[in-house]
Amino acid sequence: MGDEVPVPQPLHYMPEVILKKRKSNEAWPIRRKLPLEHKVRKLISESFVIKKPQQFICEYRDKEMDLVQMKQRGKRRTKGAMTMSDSKLIFVICIGGKSDMHPRKWKFLYSLWLRMTFSGGFVKANERTMEILEKVEP
Repeated sequence: MGDEVPVPQPLHYMPEVILKKRKSNEAWPIRRKLPLEHKVRKLISESFVIKKPQQFICEYRDKEMDLVQMKQRGKRRTKGAMTMSDSKLIFVICIGGKSDMHPRKWKFLYSLWLRMTFSGGFVKANERTMEILEKVEP
């Protein structure tokens, strides 16, 4: 009973190509997963912004005040404020961005072909253009 010696089992031979393939198959999902996680994390951080309620309220109030000021400027307009000059062309420059201005003000700028910040253009100097410029004036 005690004299029996276990017979060693012969080792299973596995070709080296299969072992390499198995190792690369195990590493492939890990290599693939890291760049995808980084890409998803980057997209989420760039596009998804959570606004705080105070920030949302401030932006809304700013836009409303912009509209009120625009209307008040139109009402209290004086005849001598913007007089028609001898020239028939005026060069107008858009200084502010559209994200923080009221949509109606942005629409006036859009009608004057001022669609980007720091863009400029020549417009005819007539009564309607002067009215628009008074309303849009900062």
